Amino acid sequence: MKWFAAANIPFSKLDDPATRAFFEKYVRNAGAIPKRQNLIPKLPQICEDLAKQLREVLNCARAVSIIADETQDATSRSVLNVIAVPSVEKSTDKLKPYLLGTVVLHTVNNATVGQGIIQLITQMSISFNKVIAFITDNARYMTKCVREVLLPLFPRAVHVMCAAHVVSLVGNVWRKNCKDVDRFVALMKSAFRLSSRKKAMYVDHLRAKGVADPKAPPAPVTSRWNSWFYAIQQHAAYIEHYPSLVDELLNECSATHDIETLNKMMSGPKFHTLKTEVHFIACLSQRLIEAQLKTESQLPDVHEYYNMLLGLKEWAKALKTMSVTD
Repeated sequence: MKWFAAANIPFSKLDDPATRAFFEKYVRNAGAIPKRQNLIPKLPQICEDLAKQLREVLNCARAVSIIADETQDATSRSVLNVIAVPSVEKSTDKLKPYLLGTVVLHTVNNATVGQGIIQLITQMSISFNKVIAFITDNARYMTKCVREVLLPLFPRAVHVMCAAHVVSLVGNVWRKNCKDVDRFVALMKSAFRLSSRKKAMYVDHLRAKGVADPKAPPAPVTSRWNSWFYAIQQHAAYIEHYPSLVDELLNECSATHDIETLNKMMSGPKFHTLKTEVHFIACLSQRLIEAQLKTESQLPDVHEYYNMLLGLKEWAKALKTMSVTD
């Protein structure tokens, strides 16, 4: 049961005829393997045993940091994931995070988030005096929750905003201010995303133009950090071939609104401006990509992060005095 739960294998697989046939062929006394209906009643006890082990780990730690983040589950419900990270004895030891639980939020605000965090901390018997930090993003409701709900109850705690989220917000500034490029990226995504034929034409066209091992058309998602910049870098590498690609799509496929709009963007002086802006962003985005990846590392270095963020600030100031032609 513990193996199935740890591997996220549904117990219903045990009732599958093919699974049963496999066990009977290769496992001795396979008839003794219980079915789903016999295992389900035992699952709560296993969960309680694991929770007890987690409580012991957290109680033995000198201090605990809490990481909280709101997201959506597979059914688009708002959920709050709360992770506890106990302190380690040696600086060379690796920090190990533990998921305290996931709370469904019917409404998302500072009060409901605070209630969910406190509820899970209490269930795990974590002393309020042991909590030394709350790590969150800098969403307004989250900062208000920490400032007004949590910090008054946890005397030793400080609020640490996620460095990776801060760098991501810097990247979003580029996307929001480069509207023509952002529209171009979105159109390229929607033009190819749902058609396997068009994806194949994209790759085949680039290969015919002499591109070695061309990538499939990118489909960036705003919630996936760096994906927009990765798409820009790929478009910068292939953009010279896009006008002929769009012409081929217009001749071979039905003329959708996305393709027709791309065709207009790639004609006349507009295309030269677009191409210049795409190359400009691709050239400068590598620093942001590297900063994002560094802040996502599981080997934190506060001083390195601080110096890196200061460097990004000065870099951004210097960019204000530059023009695209520089």
